[in-house]
Amino acid sequence: MKKCDFCLQTYCTLQGLSSHLSQSTKCNASLFNSTSSTPRKRDRTQEKATNQEDIIDTNTTNQEDIELRDNHSDMDWLDTDNDAIYDDCDPPLNDTLDNEPALEEHMSKQPRLEEEEENNEQLFIQDFPPERQAGAPKQQIPTKFEQFRSKQMNEGKDPWYPYTSQDDWELAQWLMTSGVSQKKMTKFLKLRSISHGAKPSFHNVRSLLSGIDKFLPTGPKWDYTAFEVTGNELDHEGNQMTETVMLWRRDPVECIKELIGNPAFKDNLVYEPCKVFRDKDCKNRVYGEMWMGDWWWDMQKDLPKGATVTPVILSSDKTNLSQFSGDKAAWPVYLSIGNIEKSLKCFTKNRRSAEGHQLFHECMRELLKPLLEAGLKGIDMVCTDGFVRTIYPLIAAYIADYPEQCLIVCCQENSCPCCLVKPDKRGDALDHSKSRDPATTLMNLLNKAAGKDCPDFADQNLRLINPFWRDFLPICDIFQCIMPDILHQLHKGVFKDHVVNWAIKSMDGSQAENIKEIDDRFKAMTTHPTLQHFKKGISLTSQWTGTEHKNMEKVFLGVVAGVTNSRVQKVVKGVLDFIYYAHFETHTTESLTTLDDAWEVIHLNKDVFIELGVREHFNISKLHNIKHYCDAIRSRGTADGFSTEGTERLHIDLAKNGYNASNKKEYTSQMTTWLQRQESIHEFGVYLQWAVPGYVMELAEDDEESNTEDLKDEVINVTENGDLETIKASGVIPYSISKSAPFPHVSVSQIINDYGAVDFLWYLQQALGVTHEEDTIFPVYKQFTLTLPPIPEVSHRKIIDVVHATHPQPSKTSKSGLIEATSGRSSTVLVQIKERERNKGPLNGASDLQGAPGNGKFSQPMAFVHWFKAFSANPIKDLDMFKVSLSTNTHVQNAGVIPISRIVRTCHLLPVFGEKITSEWLSPGALQNLELSFFLNPYIRHYDFYFFRYQYSLFRKIARQVEVGGVGVERQGTRNSTARIRA
Repeated sequence: MKKCDFCLQTYCTLQGLSSHLSQSTKCNASLFNSTSSTPRKRDRTQEKATNQEDIIDTNTTNQEDIELRDNHSDMDWLDTDNDAIYDDCDPPLNDTLDNEPALEEHMSKQPRLEEEEENNEQLFIQDFPPERQAGAPKQQIPTKFEQFRSKQMNEGKDPWYPYTSQDDWELAQWLMTSGVSQKKMTKFLKLRSISHGAKPSFHNVRSLLSGIDKFLPTGPKWDYTAFEVTGNELDHEGNQMTETVMLWRRDPVECIKELIGNPAFKDNLVYEPCKVFRDKDCKNRVYGEMWMGDWWWDMQKDLPKGATVTPVILSSDKTNLSQFSGDKAAWPVYLSIGNIEKSLKCFTKNRRSAEGHQLFHECMRELLKPLLEAGLKGIDMVCTDGFVRTIYPLIAAYIADYPEQCLIVCCQENSCPCCLVKPDKRGDALDHSKSRDPATTLMNLLNKAAGKDCPDFADQNLRLINPFWRDFLPICDIFQCIMPDILHQLHKGVFKDHVVNWAIKSMDGSQAENIKEIDDRFKAMTTHPTLQHFKKGISLTSQWTGTEHKNMEKVFLGVVAGVTNSRVQKVVKGVLDFIYYAHFETHTTESLTTLDDAWEVIHLNKDVFIELGVREHFNISKLHNIKHYCDAIRSRGTADGFSTEGTERLHIDLAKNGYNASNKKEYTSQMTTWLQRQESIHEFGVYLQWAVPGYVMELAEDDEESNTEDLKDEVINVTENGDLETIKASGVIPYSISKSAPFPHVSVSQIINDYGAVDFLWYLQQALGVTHEEDTIFPVYKQFTLTLPPIPEVSHRKIIDVVHATHPQPSKTSKSGLIEATSGRSSTVLVQIKERERNKGPLNGASDLQGAPGNGKFSQPMAFVHWFKAFSANPIKDLDMFKVSLSTNTHVQNAGVIPISRIVRTCHLLPVFGEKITSEWLSPGALQNLELSFFLNPYIRHYDFYFFRYQYSLFRKIARQVEVGGVGVERQGTRNSTARIRA
């Protein structure tokens, strides 16, 4: 339990205590006063960990700084004297007092302990030195919502104003967010049932829009700047043709004020860095949010005492606005801050229209100009907790795809945006390639622009551009700001564009034969609720999205197993492991080591494609770029917080929907007006949730298909009719099942015939110890759900896992016509059969629950299952997957009746196709074929990957270490078993 030192109230988690300290005015003020005079007390018998590399050197001097020029228009930067770029400037770096006590005296030797009770996890937190007062608040003033409500109260208005009631507001909200055109809104409001029935406070579209513009809270205002671009074509008078390009933008400082002061983020904002460990010795460090990484900690050391770092996250990507015809395009820039938890990251939109590389940088310079002074001197802002802090907005991360990354850093597209690896060396497994340096790069650009001999310009593959980021030196290293791009680099790049094609070409047959074999294997793939079935194979898929790529990844190792070289399979496994590890929402020192191991496996085995004649080289940018993932995660936090999938989602929500709401003529200004009003509607809804107890804003439905993330991978909707009752048994996974069975009166003969439950009565007697007659009636359920506990590496949400058991339905006719036949649906599950012994690995069982009491009454629902054999002691070499087959006795499949509380979760079994797919795999009953074998699939969900790949790899490393030490480790089969639910 966590206790507040000021009011002595206790909280279950650190987050709860943190939220209390930010919301309680008295405790927050007491905390501030305590940090102003003496080091903070937090159970203060616990001491903080000492780490010599983190001690602030109060005697260090500023590094050489680069002069910041005010006017870069008309390319006048070409005449810059190179010597001038190293003139002194006065950024607030290392602003410490010489007589300040050495921080070693105040740093504790041990970290404080925090327990995440929900995950049964202990975390050791090393706070930033309290003497530096990182994120310290100043005076407290009313928040934006408090000021808005106060104004309403002074005018005698209720929170719904300018709307007359909740119904009136929700009608206005629906009209503005549903995508209905203004013409249809007008027709709707003229309907007699609306104008005379509902009687909204707005009688037409004009009054609706004017009310939004006049009375609702708004965000930062839009403005524009005109850029004149001179082309190389001549007009009829012989003059060079020009074009005016409009840059629509918002002040990024105002956007940051809006984000950091939004009361909706009150419980999800962090103002100071920390280091988190999973062990008391501080060796296994945890990386997740940006404030847990190295960059924030290092920047905080260089800023004045009491400064609050606000990491600015930028994202940009060109997108087409018109779907089928026309050349309407936009180049939006999105902005967020790293203080907000990444799961709640909210972006504000800026607009720029660019033509040419230099125009891009000129627009970015104009767009980000307000950040420069704020980043150097700091600016006071009202934060979500009502306290004023001195904010230093610093560009920390830039999210972009590879072509735009190269455009940002001014390098050619055959280069790495982060390091100086040679284009013909990108395929090498370089342990150390020198990072690009902003000052050196800028000097090379200036020398080249001045016509001086500059061999480094060509050697570093640079483009002659006046970069926008030169203004932000030395407080921004743009090359370190380039973030991993999981979507384009891994899913679409290394996996789909390269490894899939290489693996298919490495097969023994012709290209046509290989493609047919792969298609047949995808068609015959066993099912799982989270798996998309490629019923026509993959060769006929014309449009690939991130969802298709991810579903291919779930089964691709099983698809190529047996039909490709063992080293090809190792490369495929290495790539898949790297992708799944890169998706971790929380990393540790241990998991980053396994990420590096996967990268090493790829490079140790990739030459097999050269030996097979598939490739001549591996000088591929995306294959090289993944080398920088570990460094980026340690510096800025896990890669899931910087995905370009979010940018593509925002293109739909903001750019494309805004364009569709316009009349397609002079659409840019209409888009900004539309965005302003959408933001006002959303902000007013959030305000009402704050002001009106119990009110919850209903989110607008999203009719667009999202390509950002396959949510079915994590959460499956429960579709069974009836109320759900959650039943929690001690020591097992909680499950939910309908209070009333969909089939309340099912005879034994029906169970045997419809569900294939042969010898059902005998197995039931074995489980319960009593005999039932053949005319006994049983209630039968279609499904139940398991609530899997959250795992920080996978998700901080609980995961709902649905277990199905339905029998086939023949086709039949009804009053509405022919109802087609449906196949049965049964789940493959893991079942606990013995108490788990933790030293036996993550596949070891957890508990051995007995059946119902001998009186024949069911204390909990039971399931009829067909058993598979126990897992082998070790996984299959090269694949690292466990192999299973059906359990039999005298050529008869073993079955059983078990309480559903013994079921751990669903799993997926990959077919062991062998060298060539056979007809047995194409039949619907492949999982009941006694002659076939299967692999336990570790890639079906990130949850399964965590246990079957990551945890097992850690267990195996520990076992090897013990063996090397001469102590021997017992290796035996798992105490889990696999079963197929039948009824």
